[in-house]
Amino acid sequence: MKFNKWTIVILLISIFFLVYIMEYCQTNTNNIINDNLSYIPIDDLQPVASPSSNNSSYAFCIPDNDYVINNIKWSSYPNLEKGYILVADVVGPNQVLNYKFIDVQLLTEVKNTDNEAEIYDQLCCVAREARKIYGPDGGINIYGTKGGVEHYHVEILPHDNIIYCRGWESQIL
Repeated sequence: MKFNKWTIVILLISIFFLVYIMEYCQTNTNNIINDNLSYIPIDDLQPVASPSSNNSSYAFCIPDNDYVINNIKWSSYPNLEKGYILVADVVGPNQVLNYKFIDVQLLTEVKNTDNEAEIYDQLCCVAREARKIYGPDGGINIYGTKGGVEHYHVEILPHDNIIYCRGWESQIL
C-alpha cells in the first residue's frame, strides 16, 4: 500500500486531534463543573443516611418559617434583603431520591451589587445557615432575585455536603 505525504500528514493531524478531544473530554468529566453548574464543598456538613429511608414512621421536624428567617444572620449579608420561605414541605420519594426529605425554597432580593462572586458567596452562606436549621433532611434551595425575577440559585441536596450554584459558570472557592 502506497501513501503519499499528504495522506500521512492528514492522518497524523487526525490522530492528534482525536487524542486532544479525548484528553479534553476526560479532563472535563473529572470536574464537577459543567456549563451552568458550580459547587462548593461544605466542610462542616457531612453526608448521612436518611433515617426516613429505613423507618416509615420517622417524623420530620419542620421549623416555623419565622423561626428560620429570624435565625439567619441577614445583617452579615449586605447585598441581600431579609428573605422569606416560599416552600417548606416534606416531599418524595421520587425518581431522583428514593426517600422523603424536606424541600425548602427561600427567596431573597439581591441589592447594591452586580458582582456575581459576592452574591453567590452570600447566598451560599445563607444556604449553610438554612441547612444547619433544617438538618441533613433538608433539600435547601436559595433563590436570589432582582426586581422579583430569579437571577441566582444555590442548592444543597438532602444528605449532601456540596452547595451547587446554578447560573454561574465559574467555581466559587
